[in-house]
Amino acid sequence: AVWSLLSTDVIAGSPRLYIGGGFDNIAGQPAGCIAEWDGTTLTPLAPTMTQAGINPLVTAMALFDDGQGGGTQLYIGGRFETVGSVAANIIARWNGSVWTPVGTNLTPRLATAEIDGMVVFDDGSGPALYVGGINFRVDGVNYSVAKWNGLTWTPVGQNLTGRTWTLATFDD
Repeated sequence: AVWSLLSTDVIAGSPRLYIGGGFDNIAGQPAGCIAEWDGTTLTPLAPTMTQAGINPLVTAMALFDDGQGGGTQLYIGGRFETVGSVAANIIARWNGSVWTPVGTNLTPRLATAEIDGMVVFDDGSGPALYVGGINFRVDGVNYSVAKWNGLTWTPVGQNLTGRTWTLATFDD
């Protein structure tokens, strides 16, 4: 299954379509739920992705420059514990060559925790990556929306006690 798509030329320097979903192979190669299409070839970006007791998924993607010197990177969210050999619970970033985790204070509450929506928005204090989903915690407290400012995760609003499937920006 394909759950998310993102098209950009920022990461690889030429146009790419990033494909996230619930697959463990693509074009006959091992693929941990994330791949890229360059217009000719499908290439897995991770050979494996794991999640204990349940199938891993990539359900959301966004481009974000967190201001920490890495430039714009591809952020993926979903339901996973590792991307390739990198421990990264429910969210990870790709700089074009390696995966890294994103912060330490956004954690899954259950094996079914996942990020389902992402959007970048500048609320006046600088751009931030907002994520929505289900069964995750910020500093040990349950939330369904959180934001990453490049240094730490903070909760947004109150816990909705349900799933946040998608996010959109609105400057009031």
